[in-house]
Amino acid sequence: MITIISILASVAVPAFTGMITRMKAQGTASDLHMALMKTRSEAIKRNTTVKLAVASGGKGWSIYPSAAEGNVLENYTVNGNVTISGAGSVEYNSSGRIAGVVSFGIKAVMGSESAERCVSTSLSGLPKVKKSAC
Repeated sequence: MITIISILASVAVPAFTGMITRMKAQGTASDLHMALMKTRSEAIKRNTTVKLAVASGGKGWSIYPSAAEGNVLENYTVNGNVTISGAGSVEYNSSGRIAGVVSFGIKAVMGSESAERCVSTSLSGLPKVKKSAC
């Protein structure tokens, strides 16, 4: 009986590891998507330029008015073995637009499993999430 349980566990654990890794990548991508929407909304609401900047090491981000970096509107820290790469920041103007297309790569690693997502913005400033690397 114990042998059967250990065989089933050895088959199930790798599947759960892959699922957990994919969920971490997707969760961080969703959080970044919402943060980009908030940054755009704050720029329009405040009628000024607002920036989302990725923290050093790709372990989170901050949102703040470009003219007042000390006035942080939101700080976010990524948990676990998830990193954000690509653009260091994105700046929304008072009309909610950005100067160019920006992409952020998200990679989650757990053991031998890894998962990637890409959060990108169009010129209109609207973000979208892809289930692949950038």
